[in-house]
Amino acid sequence: ESGGDALTCQPDAQKGKSLSHYFKEVIRDCESNKSSYILPQSISPHPPIYVVGDSHVLSLAWQTLRINDINSGTYKLRTATPFPATGVKAYHLRSSTQFFTHYNLHALLRRLPNQGLTRTIILSAGEIDCREGIGGTLLKGYYRSCNEAVEDTVRKYLSAASTIALKYNLQILIMPVAPHAYRSIKNGKSVGRAKRRETMYLWNKVLRSELQASKWTNVFLLDYEESLQYQEQTSPVGYVLNPCYNADYTHTNNAIVPLVAE
Repeated sequence: ESGGDALTCQPDAQKGKSLSHYFKEVIRDCESNKSSYILPQSISPHPPIYVVGDSHVLSLAWQTLRINDINSGTYKLRTATPFPATGVKAYHLRSSTQFFTHYNLHALLRRLPNQGLTRTIILSAGEIDCREGIGGTLLKGYYRSCNEAVEDTVRKYLSAASTIALKYNLQILIMPVAPHAYRSIKNGKSVGRAKRRETMYLWNKVLRSELQASKWTNVFLLDYEESLQYQEQTSPVGYVLNPCYNADYTHTNNAIVPLVAE
């Protein structure tokens, strides 16, 4: 499959297969190497919590999360340690995926320490699906609407995440897709941005609905997306990313750390 098949639902194509095969072989060669893999290290004295997934994991990288224990009234400090799987889409988590991002993600998961113990990780995926994966005419013949495409992709994502949680003995905390920041409508890309905002809105709505029902084993939502919103009437969903959380109009900055910890 090509990397762009997440929500476009295109039939299998030859494009990208040679590149995918190349990266898959690179990953296999690296894993067969007898030299030990060096885990990302921090100078922080606090235990790590690993943040795995697309480039949005870097918004939390090396930050200290203060995690309150409601039962005891105390708190724990954890250092967010990034394990980026660059370019991974939510759709790539499916077991049938043969794209290199899928193999890279599993290579990272196998390298997590304390194998055999239940561990908590934070998982980020979905923004690339929303940004690149949907195109109007490409849905024709596969889904009745973009809404149906998003709903189906989110459910496949959560099903795959639950399978991964059981396979690697994990509790997975899902990051929502952060809205993109405001950009002027004068540069000719406003229509595409409007569609992406609608897709992201629906993505988070489906995530919230699915994970509130507790139907996916060991998978939970970090439900802070509404705290990122900033009212903007020109947006089709009525909001954009709050400027105080904006890093580069697509990614958030580390000001989201308290929201994630909460």
